[in-house]
Amino acid sequence: MHPLLEVVDEVESTNDVVAAWIRAGCHDGRALMARRQTSGRGRHGRSWTTHPGTSLALSIAIVGPRASPATSLIPLSVGVGVAETLERLGVPVGLKWPNDIWAPNTDEKVGGILCEAVVDRDRIVGVVAGIGVNVLTERTVLTQTVATPAASIAQLVDSPPPPIETLAAQLRAGVVAAVDALTTAGVAAVLDRWRRFDITAGRRVTHEGRSGVARGVGGDGGLIIALDDGTSVVARAGEVTFAGTRNPKSPPCP
Repeated sequence: MHPLLEVVDEVESTNDVVAAWIRAGCHDGRALMARRQTSGRGRHGRSWTTHPGTSLALSIAIVGPRASPATSLIPLSVGVGVAETLERLGVPVGLKWPNDIWAPNTDEKVGGILCEAVVDRDRIVGVVAGIGVNVLTERTVLTQTVATPAASIAQLVDSPPPPIETLAAQLRAGVVAAVDALTTAGVAAVLDRWRRFDITAGRRVTHEGRSGVARGVGGDGGLIIALDDGTSVVARAGEVTFAGTRNPKSPPCP
């Protein structure tokens, strides 16, 4: 196991623990995986609990120079790291703006990402990248506990997925490399990698009560939406919901 990855049996929230590490001055890239998470959270205060042997809860510390370039782009770069890691394992994977990991062929959620800035004495000292992935969770359990149609990795691949601890180490490495790329390769290169997994572009979406067609992400990572009234907006926060299927005649923004 990687020396910067700590695995524990149970914790209330991996994000909270790693945030405390950051305030205490931990190493960049240090990560925590919990076999069971009892009070985890997703976006908008949703709960995210995990059970031993079925799902993954992983949080990674992003500190120092890697935490400073365009903090709003860190969630997208984390998504790139997760998607590319799962793709190498043979998992069909897509990214739904801004931070959901989806099965592109079935429109089912496989996981999610929650990035939180860590503040100490009124100063941002780092970012926690929290990642939750359904690995072996049965569909019947997902149906009972998740409002969005959901799937696990085991249902999307022919061979068994790697042990969860091994997957955590692989995801940690992929995310660290993708966040590094924001400074080494540049924002545009990372966004191009994100667009390769984009399942939002070309879809009818609703955002904050307004509907239109998603045209892809712009240079700042915001989602460009062509509204039904003929105008366009750029969503930089919040959540989009899908309405209908992808329209192949509605290409994403270049």
